[in-house]
Amino acid sequence: MEGYPALVPIAEPETPPPGPGWVTGEFVGYDDEVDLEAALMDLDQLEGVEEELFQRVTLPVILDGGQRFTAWVYVFPEDRLQVLERRGTELPQGDWGDYLEARWE
Repeated sequence: MEGYPALVPIAEPETPPPGPGWVTGEFVGYDDEVDLEAALMDLDQLEGVEEELFQRVTLPVILDGGQRFTAWVYVFPEDRLQVLERRGTELPQGDWGDYLEARWE
């Protein structure tokens, strides 16, 4: 959708990140379960989970150093993919920051 990124989950690419099929993002960890739950509640509101703009799911992630984790991510709902296909812009390298930088140059 125009104006903000939307992640669509696919099968894990054969080649390691970065590259096609991968998304660049921020990984934030919490030692305290209560802090994590509070942060997720805030993010759910920001990401429009109640309005079904995005869904929070767990997916595998690979950090720059190669460490693998499972993390909460916000994905675009499958039942609305046709809207995304009509109005969205695919970012083959998966980096929203690079896209914005190039767009405003």
